[in-house]
Amino acid sequence: MNEAIQWQLINATLNGGSQCLRSLLSKGICIDLVQACQLFHLAAACGSTNNLETLLAFMPSLNVNSRDEVGCTALHKAAAAGHREVIHFLIYHGAQIDVQEYLLTWVAAAAADDDDDD
Repeated sequence: MNEAIQWQLINATLNGGSQCLRSLLSKGICIDLVQACQLFHLAAACGSTNNLETLLAFMPSLNVNSRDEVGCTALHKAAAAGHREVIHFLIYHGAQIDVQEYLLTWVAAAAADDDDDD
């Protein structure tokens, strides 16, 4: 995918433009699962259930529990931003509520190791 189209997808996702996102995806733009997951996480962080629905419609194999490079899921991002409607949407679509991000798990383990040293 060329950079201009990638930026159009990001812009449509950031601005909550589900019609724009739907239009771009309906033109047959080929995005891989990594790019789709990034857009999905971005839509969750921005609070756009419409864009989440659009992405799931165009990418049925998209995993709502996919993680980013630090282990965050779309649910983590929606919760961090306080988007209750998105949180409910994600849980309805199978988001796991007991998943910890990698960094938090690592910090907790490191803290436990420090406690053992005392």
